[in-house]
Amino acid sequence: MNPTRAAHRGRQLAQKLMVDHCSITRQGRPVVDPMTGKETPGRTGVYLGPCRITNEQSFGHDEESAGATLAVERVTLHLPLGTATVAVNDRVEITGSFNPGLVGRKYRIAYLASTSFAMETKYTIEEVN
Repeated sequence: MNPTRAAHRGRQLAQKLMVDHCSITRQGRPVVDPMTGKETPGRTGVYLGPCRITNEQSFGHDEESAGATLAVERVTLHLPLGTATVAVNDRVEITGSFNPGLVGRKYRIAYLASTSFAMETKYTIEEVN
């Protein structure tokens, strides 16, 4: 079997499983409210399109933050191969999903994964508020 042909077919099949939609943004230049003069962090669009959320590699752990223990679950974000330049700390919002419980959930890119003969691009993500 030709590995290049098999990888191409695998990429096509992987994209068919991407039934969710997401928006990925990165911190950009601050935005100043003209009425109040208050400065807020701006966001720049990085990606808007199909994705898939899975948790086959997820794990939970507790973290301390300001004296409170928070449960952190990591899941995997799948994007079509070569469609976005995503970086650690970019923010992901699920804008549409086969699972209505995912819509509106927000995540942070925690880790970028790469492999030979990739079928899709995978990112470890953590849910944020």
